[in-house]
Amino acid sequence: MGIEITLMNQSYDSNYTVVIVLSNTRTAWKVLSSPAYSHTFRLPAESDGFFAGVVNSIETGTELSENQLSQLSFVATENSKKADLIMTGGGVRAPYRFTLLPK
Repeated sequence: MGIEITLMNQSYDSNYTVVIVLSNTRTAWKVLSSPAYSHTFRLPAESDGFFAGVVNSIETGTELSENQLSQLSFVATENSKKADLIMTGGGVRAPYRFTLLPK
């Protein structure tokens, strides 16, 4: 069944591309782009977490370089069934940050 996650953009950046990478791979599993301020997706059930970050010029299925992977943050799913992934920061003010809030 998996976990239903809604990405909520509360960052300073309205023009972004968020990449989601499952914890056991280097491949862009899901790519979410602006202008929407929220995106809902279902993470596979076997995933104990995932990596999230802002990466430019990437498509679903693309293998990330070491440099790109180093810019991502690990997000633990904590056995949740449904959660909001809050994206904050961005721009010159602060780095992007991703916080999972179980519902």
